[in-house]
Amino acid sequence: MLLSSYVLVAFYSGPEHTRAALTYTVLNLLGSALMLLAIGGLYATVGTLNMADMARRLATPAQFGVDPVPVLGLTVLLFCVFALKAGIVPFQFWVPAAYRAAPAPVTAMLAGVVKKVGIYAIIRLYFTVFAAATLPAGLGLPGFVGDDFLSFFGPILFAMAAGSILLGGIGAVSRDDLDGVLAYSSIGQIGFVILPLAVAATVPQVRPLAIAAALVYALNHGLTKSMLFLASGTVKEAVGSVRFERIGGLAKRTPVLSIGFFLGAISLIGIPPLSGFFGKLLVFRTTAHAGALGGRGGAVAVGLSLIGAILTIAYFSRAWNRGFWGTESEGVRTATYAPSLVVIVVALAGLLLLVGVGFDPVLRAAEAAADIALDRQAYVDAVLEGLQ
Repeated sequence: MLLSSYVLVAFYSGPEHTRAALTYTVLNLLGSALMLLAIGGLYATVGTLNMADMARRLATPAQFGVDPVPVLGLTVLLFCVFALKAGIVPFQFWVPAAYRAAPAPVTAMLAGVVKKVGIYAIIRLYFTVFAAATLPAGLGLPGFVGDDFLSFFGPILFAMAAGSILLGGIGAVSRDDLDGVLAYSSIGQIGFVILPLAVAATVPQVRPLAIAAALVYALNHGLTKSMLFLASGTVKEAVGSVRFERIGGLAKRTPVLSIGFFLGAISLIGIPPLSGFFGKLLVFRTTAHAGALGGRGGAVAVGLSLIGAILTIAYFSRAWNRGFWGTESEGVRTATYAPSLVVIVVALAGLLLLVGVGFDPVLRAAEAAADIALDRQAYVDAVLEGLQ
């Protein structure tokens, strides 16, 4: 997946695109090398790479002669790699340049699909496999529930989620072009995906709800951000720029495309009945339940969610007022928009509405996935019995 991404980021072959592709390639090759190092270390330490067998051995390390101290260090290294792939603070530095340099369809794929692979890996490995391990004596963090590996990663996840939401939101508010707003918005929105996972790591009682919230929010972000980047790419191809001073008056000149962008914006803000409303609602429910259960940081997580929601309203309102409701520019007045691109944007906007109206099956699927991710023993039994 990453090998093809390197080529696609550099597709336009200009100086900016080549520089962004080189940075993206070097960072991801470094991350891949560290991932292989961590995988080799886990094999040498645990004695297996079968995830079910690994979970079983980590649950009873003394029986299999596994030392949890190096395992914890290797999982930290692996976690940094997944955070780099997902663009979570403080590993977000490659995101703005890569997203702005790549062609719009490639950026839509990077934001909508590629970043979610890191999120999937964190859920699959840390909640299903590594959660079976018990922290070595003296490494537990006082005040946090539990003594498994997740208790160690919970505060780290929370700090990274907070940094992503705040840095992404403030960065998006300060941008003067549509691509810049969307790139920094991607950093902020990935924080909303990580936040319920951070709460889940520290408050075991809300783990099923928290993982379902993360999965639903990731789905909504993938659909919405893909559509918004495609809308920005359509404007750039027609007008030649996505700077706000050059794209004013889009709502009057191309109302259909503008409606599609507007639906995507309010979906990320969290307005019903669009799919984004349910993702944000589940995140707020997770943080509120954690606070009600006395989980440390629950109230802070609620406040962080509110700040992130306000920042989302701020930067999308600014983008809409300056770029779509602004004074009509000469470039917008004379631009010709490709009907096929507009149709794709509108179709994705319609999908956001469809997922929101028919949300119940999506929620059931997310809850089922969360239950499966947390039912470690059932996973171990199914895999190991199948190998016998």
